[in-house]
Amino acid sequence: MKDVMKYIEAEGVKYPMAFNINVVEVMQEKFGTIQKWSNALEAKEPRMKDIKFTFTECINEGIDIENEKNGENRPFVTEKQVGRILGALTDDANGVIRDLVIESNDNGKEKN
Repeated sequence: MKDVMKYIEAEGVKYPMAFNINVVEVMQEKFGTIQKWSNALEAKEPRMKDIKFTFTECINEGIDIENEKNGENRPFVTEKQVGRILGALTDDANGVIRDLVIESNDNGKEKN
């Protein structure tokens, strides 16, 4: 798994998003398995709580990585703040997560 950082922008503020082993661990703790997490987000009508939780973890991991790399102390976001961020996004929220997960798991090898 590669450490991939993507950015989303809402109301003029950029938020880093990372999907890595740390995020996978949190998703497994909450949902039991990555497959159950994926199913929850890909459901016909996914629960906003699950989407907000996922974005919160990915954004906060991105902030943590940037804080370490740049010696910054940017505060983490809350699920309530993420709800506002999601409301301002023009992109499909699940599509953003899906692309981040796919890119972080791309090892450059073709699948058969």
